[in-house]
Amino acid sequence: MNIGKVVLVPFPWDDFSSQKVRPALCLTEPRGEFRQIVVAYIGSRIPEDILDTDVILSGNDLEINRSGLHKTSVIRVHRLITIQTSSIKSEIGSLSDRHLAKVKRAVKRLFKLNGITRTDVDNGK
Repeated sequence: MNIGKVVLVPFPWDDFSSQKVRPALCLTEPRGEFRQIVVAYIGSRIPEDILDTDVILSGNDLEINRSGLHKTSVIRVHRLITIQTSSIKSEIGSLSDRHLAKVKRAVKRLFKLNGITRTDVDNGK
């Protein structure tokens, strides 16, 4: 499994009452004895309030075809889970380098890496 791959995984509901197979983005390589990876949720409902950790993939963008997604989608970088690679149902595509760069910036904002602060985000950094 490679960083940037779009896969289908059982993603838990926020209250853990159930789960649904959803697209997700691989953010790490497999680690440890159980080959665990961190994935970010991908949904097709674009929220009214876009967060600084959301990456929108436009259905009009030709690069979206490569991802295996069929319409405008949002990668919600703040919605992360760790799963075993054996839980992956299938691989449907991968992000373009341009979109993956946007995701990497969102991860940096989420974890405040490289000294990025809210002020930096508000100033377009």
